Amino acid sequence: MFQTRLAMAKETVNALMRADTERVREFVELKDRVRLLQLEASSHMLRASQAEARVSDFRSRLSRANACREDIRDALKLQHSVICELQSENAWLKSEKMKQRRHFRDAIERKDSVIQRY
Repeated sequence: MFQTRLAMAKETVNALMRADTERVREFVELKDRVRLLQLEASSHMLRASQAEARVSDFRSRLSRANACREDIRDALKLQHSVICELQSENAWLKSEKMKQRRHFRDAIERKDSVIQRY
């Protein structure tokens, strides 16, 4: 009877040892899994931080591009108004030139008619 109890106690101790070994193995696995998840979370945080930096950089470049676009738009408006003014002056100069040509032509014709009379 003592032998039976001893055998049962040994079995119980062995079962407890196996269970403890299994718990230790599971604990180590869980500890490794937690470490991997922490590394993964750190990696995600780093990538999120880098993405935020890229977004910030993009926003500042977009802001500068918009400012440049506004500057170009203003310069084009000014250039357009200068071109319109020059075209207007050019039309006026052509008109004046035509008036002068007619005036000179008329003057030449008068002088020619005077010369032809003599």
